[in-house]
Amino acid sequence: MATVFTKKRELARALRRDSTDVEVELWAALRGRTLAGLKFRRQHPIGGFVVDFYCAAHCLAVELDGAGVAGAVNGVLVTRYKLP
Repeated sequence: MATVFTKKRELARALRRDSTDVEVELWAALRGRTLAGLKFRRQHPIGGFVVDFYCAAHCLAVELDGAGVAGAVNGVLVTRYKLP
């Protein structure tokens, strides 16, 4: 039986495979610590969500298509999580 973590990880993998053109373009700019030396993760699970990009050093989540996400207002995720 798959755990919730395993299901989220599989969802994140599927989202990486099916990225939008905008996500691919932004990832090309973010990957490899090219933006101010910051490391970003792509399709990263946080709480009950999988965000498009995440920078752990600054607890920064970027959701490009946030208007379609439940719990989002004007493209901004309104739920807060305390991250480790």
